[in-house]
Amino acid sequence: MNYWTYIIRPGFLLLLLQPLAYAGPTDPIMQQGDSVITQQQFDAQMSKIPQRDRVAYLLDGERAKKTLQQLMMFQRIADDAKKMGFETAPNVQLRIQLAGVKELAEAYLNHKEEEKLFGADFELMAKEYYLVHKQEFNNPGSIDVAHILIGTANRSEAEARLLSNQLYSKLISDPTQWEKFVVEYSEDSASRGNGGKYLAVLRGKMVKPFEDAAFNLKNSGDISEPVLTQFGFHIIRLDAIHKTEYLPFESVKNKLISQQQQTYIKKARNDYISYINLSEPVIIPDCALDEMVDRYFKDDKHKAALEACLLDKSSEGK
Repeated sequence: MNYWTYIIRPGFLLLLLQPLAYAGPTDPIMQQGDSVITQQQFDAQMSKIPQRDRVAYLLDGERAKKTLQQLMMFQRIADDAKKMGFETAPNVQLRIQLAGVKELAEAYLNHKEEEKLFGADFELMAKEYYLVHKQEFNNPGSIDVAHILIGTANRSEAEARLLSNQLYSKLISDPTQWEKFVVEYSEDSASRGNGGKYLAVLRGKMVKPFEDAAFNLKNSGDISEPVLTQFGFHIIRLDAIHKTEYLPFESVKNKLISQQQQTYIKKARNDYISYINLSEPVIIPDCALDEMVDRYFKDDKHKAALEACLLDKSSEGK
């Protein structure tokens, strides 16, 4: 069995993650027909991935395998092109040069990013962010409530108001009748079977009149006066208050460190690109854009625009 056949099987990561005595940088790790992918080519592809992410990438067998398969696809296409002499065409040579410029620039940007990582204390940055933005890391306060809905779909609003007021008065006098009244009168089919209860209700999750009345109740067992919504009249009972709890730093530390790394690196990249873009003025010679457009279109409209530009340029030079 040749080892590049073995490498695309489940155990191939072992070959990618450690140097092998018999597999040098130029030795093939994958072959299809006459096309070959070498360890060196795979390493070059891996260098595009930030160093901090490479181990996780390689340990994800499917991602590493897809990388090899993609490299092989492009290699086979390129090999076909070379057999036809396609790469010798002048415009193709220029495209290859442009691709090389882009790859060099991207590799250097990655290098600048990696440089920035050395000496940066991302745990400290994460802690500072946590302290300044602590409101982002909480389990918001919620309440447990129960309600009785006297709907207005099958009765007038006045009739619903009268019945809900009567039930409210009876409940204030004898709260133990709650369960009975829920079964007999409530028209909320979703909660009627469990005493009218809704647990862990957050602000913004109920219609506003209901929410305002529910969150204005102060103590467990308090019952609100009937509240009108588009569904009818609600009698609301507060069952429990769950106060806001802040997540400890340790529970969000790893996520915050990762976020700080990404933010830090993105800023470093953008700062460097801004420096490159702004360090020296961009100069486009007069009429250069008109000449370029005229080369592509070769029509009277664009030719006239070019001639006008050249005429203006000539006039300015006098």
